[in-house]
Amino acid sequence: MVWFKMQNAYYYDNSPVNKFNDLCYDLISRRRFYDLRSYSILVVDQIFKSATTDLCELSAKSVDVPKFEHLIGVKSEVFKQLCEDDRLFHHFLYSLGTHCMKFRMQFDVLYESVYLWYFNSVLTYLLPDNDSALVYLKKLDWFCAINKHSATKSALRLLKPQVIAASYSPDLFARTDGFQSLYPRTFDFTKFMIECLSDRTAVPYEGQIVTLKHMILYYICFLLASTNDADFNSFKEKLRSLNWVTGHVKPFLVRWLQNRALDDMYIELIFGHA
Repeated sequence: MVWFKMQNAYYYDNSPVNKFNDLCYDLISRRRFYDLRSYSILVVDQIFKSATTDLCELSAKSVDVPKFEHLIGVKSEVFKQLCEDDRLFHHFLYSLGTHCMKFRMQFDVLYESVYLWYFNSVLTYLLPDNDSALVYLKKLDWFCAINKHSATKSALRLLKPQVIAASYSPDLFARTDGFQSLYPRTFDFTKFMIECLSDRTAVPYEGQIVTLKHMILYYICFLLASTNDADFNSFKEKLRSLNWVTGHVKPFLVRWLQNRALDDMYIELIFGHA
């Protein structure tokens, strides 16, 4: 909370940045009053679904990033809880994906925003493009559908990872545990964000355009990046076969470019950030 003195009186600095920082401090202080699942829902709703909070307008250089990371960063207890719970994870995906469609915004503001910074941190975390990041995630029970606990207590422990991976199809539910793929969080995040950000039912928001562009550029690099993990490479090969970019992003671009004037949004769709 920031106060400043004016004519022998103190006033609260009610700027959006200070209000957001205060919100983070308040949520952290309330942790002890909730179980982790309820607390995770509270954090997601207060950060992403509040009508008064717009992460797209807040500069990542101005907010208290360490506090924000402690609250819901990819290494936080809240983020871990979100990833371990199917319903919570999908609630988080919807809240994060639609947050950039709340207000109109200048493109330059968006590129410096805490929203885009956070989205990219989640994107690069859930879609690892190198061996060290992948090895770290594979140690977490929620990342792989066949975790250490289930694998050691079933006949799956007798199979090589490549054989297990080959039996999973990203577009079909696995009968054993209900997950859609061997790496359900990577699959669900990618599928939802591409579909959500490519929505053609309304005029796109600036935040939607910028986030979609970052999503697609990284996703393509992710698919092309090779790792030393055979089952993860097999999983990415199956993702490529789904043609999500062609099926969703291309119609989105055609829909909004064919009759659009040569304005800032058109230029952003075609050329991106200079």
